[in-house]
Amino acid sequence: MATDDSALAATVRRYFAALERADPEGNLAFFTPNVLQEEFPNRLVPNGATRNFEQLREATYKSSKLAVDPRYEVLNVIASGNRAAVEAVWSATLTVPIGSHGARAALSS
Repeated sequence: MATDDSALAATVRRYFAALERADPEGNLAFFTPNVLQEEFPNRLVPNGATRNFEQLREATYKSSKLAVDPRYEVLNVIASGNRAAVEAVWSATLTVPIGSHGARAALSS
């Protein structure tokens, strides 16, 4: 657990770097067993989702098969205490068609 704002910001950046490596177990190492993750609606999860650790594990493995070459450009991190706000740009290439986007389509958000 980060003990100051700069340590928390560094942890946030390490998390996004782990996401970019597309290593599900490495990603999950940033969460405690009692996590409650909330994902807001997006192109991949149109209704959003709220997940416990096991649901997060399942979603992490599932999403790793939907897209390849994930990239996260962290533009800004504001850290205070044990909370952080992150501005980032995500991009990846789909491996399967999703909605109006065909396989091999490049997405960004």
